[in-house]
Amino acid sequence: MKKLVLFSVFVFCCTLSIFAQSHSIMGTVVDSSTLEPITGVNVIVRHCTDNGIIAYTTTADNGTFSLQINHDNLADYTLQVTCLGYEQQTLNLTDNNYLIKLKEKSFELQEVSIKADKIIQNKDTTSYFVTNFATTKDRTIGDVLTNMPGINIAENGKISYNGSPINKFYVEGIDLFDGKYNLATNNISYENIARVEVIENHQAIKALQGTGVDTETAINLKLKDSAKSVWNGNFLGKGGFTHDEGLWETELFAARFSSKSQSATTLKSNNTGKNIADEGNSLTIDDLLYMYPGSEISGSLTSAPSISTNLSNDRTRFNRTHMFSNSSMWKLSESGQIKSQIIYTDDKNTYDQSIESAYYLMDSLLVKGTQETSSVKDKGLQASVVATIDKDSYFLSDELSFKSKWRTFTSEINGDFNYHSIADITTYNVENRLKYVKKTGNNIFQIMSLNKYEFIPEDLYVGGESVKQQKIDKGNFFSNTNFRFLHNIKRWSLGTNMDLFGNIYNFNSLYNDASINYQNDLNVNYIGARLNPEIIYQNEHLKLNLKFPLSVYHFSGEQSATKIYVKPDIYLKWKFLPRWTLFVNATIGNSYTGNGLYYTAPVMTDYRAMYAGFLNYDGKIEKRIGGRISYANPSDMLFANLSATYSDENTKRSISKQVDNGYVYYLYEPGNDKYKLLFADGSISKGIELINGSIELSSSFQNHNMPLEQNGYISTIDFGSINSGITLKSNPCDWFNIDYKIGHKYNYMKSEALKSVTQHLTQKCLLVFYPIEDISIKLNGEHYLSFFDSGQKKNTFLVDLEFVYRYKQFDFLASVTNLFNQNVYSYTIYGDLSSTTTQYNIRGRNVTIGVNWYF
Repeated sequence: MKKLVLFSVFVFCCTLSIFAQSHSIMGTVVDSSTLEPITGVNVIVRHCTDNGIIAYTTTADNGTFSLQINHDNLADYTLQVTCLGYEQQTLNLTDNNYLIKLKEKSFELQEVSIKADKIIQNKDTTSYFVTNFATTKDRTIGDVLTNMPGINIAENGKISYNGSPINKFYVEGIDLFDGKYNLATNNISYENIARVEVIENHQAIKALQGTGVDTETAINLKLKDSAKSVWNGNFLGKGGFTHDEGLWETELFAARFSSKSQSATTLKSNNTGKNIADEGNSLTIDDLLYMYPGSEISGSLTSAPSISTNLSNDRTRFNRTHMFSNSSMWKLSESGQIKSQIIYTDDKNTYDQSIESAYYLMDSLLVKGTQETSSVKDKGLQASVVATIDKDSYFLSDELSFKSKWRTFTSEINGDFNYHSIADITTYNVENRLKYVKKTGNNIFQIMSLNKYEFIPEDLYVGGESVKQQKIDKGNFFSNTNFRFLHNIKRWSLGTNMDLFGNIYNFNSLYNDASINYQNDLNVNYIGARLNPEIIYQNEHLKLNLKFPLSVYHFSGEQSATKIYVKPDIYLKWKFLPRWTLFVNATIGNSYTGNGLYYTAPVMTDYRAMYAGFLNYDGKIEKRIGGRISYANPSDMLFANLSATYSDENTKRSISKQVDNGYVYYLYEPGNDKYKLLFADGSISKGIELINGSIELSSSFQNHNMPLEQNGYISTIDFGSINSGITLKSNPCDWFNIDYKIGHKYNYMKSEALKSVTQHLTQKCLLVFYPIEDISIKLNGEHYLSFFDSGQKKNTFLVDLEFVYRYKQFDFLASVTNLFNQNVYSYTIYGDLSSTTTQYNIRGRNVTIGVNWYF
């Protein structure tokens, strides 16, 4: 602690400088003759001496503008207002609210040659012009985002910009989808979008804008004028066949975006492997603000087969999936709005896989093989409504939500084990979130509360309803109210957070076998308080945030105890050069870990695994340091980032694992086990005019180090992976487009007595030909080469072919996926002194035809 305080004082002393006063410049621009507001007017603050640009914005639909500048003497600057077709105005800068009347200007156009930038940057906003990155093969804005240098989209749809995750996704400045932005990227046509804006150091709450508090990275879709205030979307209908069943795929998406209201509705159904159920998943970190220890519980049973491959999951899904969603927003005033969202999914998947599990014992290798046929039936319902008032002086929002999920997991296991297994897991979640922010002068006051109830009943039947039954009921009520106060003194913000919280957790389980039964009937309750002083320092190039949380918990129920947890945290963001930014985050201390292992009698989680925990409130001691450095040059379309994180955890418990002829028993008991994680990744992406495309190089490394006692033998395990890849996208001519990616993955596990390695080489190539303007032919090839620890290797080739004919607003489609009718794929994953090699059944040859209508 002493070292951390000295380091903090040193950083403060090195960065201390004079704070410049912040000024808000606002106004409205209208036509001098009609007094109608003018949209898209350029409003620029310039320095009087060198005419340099200090700040820049454009007017909204109602002609208004607002910008912030951090300078003392306003007399040194002018306000320049320009718009095509109007005379330019230059005004002396004051703090007043402007009403600017522009006069029309007549002029003659001369023939000129203009080369527009594909990307432009204005302070913290980077704008990508969509037409410069869209190709004929693209349909949705998500397709085009993958072509933009610096923007990365993971397989689950999560977007990051030069290594920073996107935490807000707007359409015309409105967060309609509330973090579930797959509903936007997978459905909104790129032809309706003029540009994509990436906003760094973004603050969504008006009262906090200009303060530098709680900033994040956001994306905003700017619509074309023709797409505003009108309904647009698409309807897709496809049918076809595979070797044993008929195929269908239908989609309807309709959206309307205006300044007063927004609405988007999706209705989808397919059995072609396309994963649509995950569109309802939240992808932003907003939920982390409300994820206090103890506020989250999860099911105990293994509820689905483990799927881990280099393949896209569409290849391994044998599904029947239906999904409906509606997201709506109504503006009640300039500052008030109501949003609602409802998402329903019905998803059934079947899996056929051969599994070989290898357990590395002290003096032998135990291998067990099974053939498993499984089905997972999921139904889910999410509904929420949130009311918001967002003014310059205060912010208020209140959200009520309900989530429920019903899952049935059925398996037929044959081989070294022979069982019929059924797991039923149901989750009910009701929660209320309230947030209030008030800004008065240099003071910021915030209240944030969470009240949440979850109930999870689970049932497991193995070998029939009279053999090996496990029943579990979990209930959890959590309440937290957070009070935050910040006082700004020039470049410093001094404040504190205080939390008052309580939790009621019940865990009841009953395991029945022919000769034995285990029962848990536990209650773990606590009340507590957390005091978290914080210090924030910031200037134009540097932001430093120090937090010193001190938590006191009083536990009751099965055991009574009072615990104190301390975990200081430091965050640094330093723009040390115009295009270079350094991020550093470090923490050390102990924290409460939640209710996950609070049961003493054994609990069966699947047909051959059983866990037993213990009551312990010591929490975990963690040391973590992470950093990221990024470079961004939008004008040259060059982006690079490199990050690394190291963490060292002492869990105050130890794991004892007993393997008995393939049955696995885990016992968590008091101890002093240490876990270490090292993770690093980086990427470089560059737009290249010569090929009308881009190239990206990426790499990642992760290593887990953990102790484990297995069958009485104590070992330290290292397992992890090394990944590297190159992606090339090019549209070199009007009739040809290519996307190519090659990647290599090295998986390993090692201990004092063994080392096991597998390697996987992946190549994916999409070629698109345009023999005539309205016809495209897509040829997609995938090659997977796997090297196994036994010395064996396996090649898998997958080829897809699609024909598209575009006529006005219609696309006529014909496709064949997995042309060579490959049926299996093998992959190996490593864990705690064991490895699992799985041969997955993949979708065979599918033939479909259909039509997609855009409106």
